[in-house]
Amino acid sequence: MVKEELQISILDQEYKIKCNKDETDLLKESINYLNNQIDETKSSKSNFTNDKILVLTSLKIVSQFLKQKNELKDLEIVSDEIAKLQDYIDVTGDGS
Repeated sequence: MVKEELQISILDQEYKIKCNKDETDLLKESINYLNNQIDETKSSKSNFTNDKILVLTSLKIVSQFLKQKNELKDLEIVSDEIAKLQDYIDVTGDGS
């Protein structure tokens, strides 16, 4: 797999990250999202250190992820129930 090195900036710190060439767009999108979330946190907590800003931002992102994960799980349960109902209708011939 071809690796590409990207230079990124997070809280005015420069990092060089290697990733698979086919993952560069996702990495760039992730960095942009992270930086936007950091800016949002900084605007409401301007007196916090960068470490605290990163911790708060990380917690916020993880909370968003877990909420979406739980919502997806709920949707999968509903989807399974719908599939069971469709199977029941097909078997019993109650559908139009």
